[in-house]
Amino acid sequence: MEITIVEPLSGIDAIVETVARRLLYREMSHVTELKADRLEIAGLDDTPVTFSLDGEIQSEETVRISVRPRALSVRGGTNTFPGSTEGSGERRERAAG
Repeated sequence: MEITIVEPLSGIDAIVETVARRLLYREMSHVTELKADRLEIAGLDDTPVTFSLDGEIQSEETVRISVRPRALSVRGGTNTFPGSTEGSGERRERAAG
């Protein structure tokens, strides 16, 4: 799965970083992108962890997320899977993520 961590940023710092990213093609220093097959996050001092899951804000004491390989079946044609030579409607399995 792909994980994006966005650290808090003041208004002026956000403007400076956006200009640097767009004009100078620099990476955003307050954004970290990771890949993992599982993730566990625990709140500090009994503070719940607040996070976005598919665009919905959630709040939990501990968050455990994992990937179940080949758990999702997807139906698609030759344009759906690059390099595929099989006909339309072929069943292909993809990892849930």
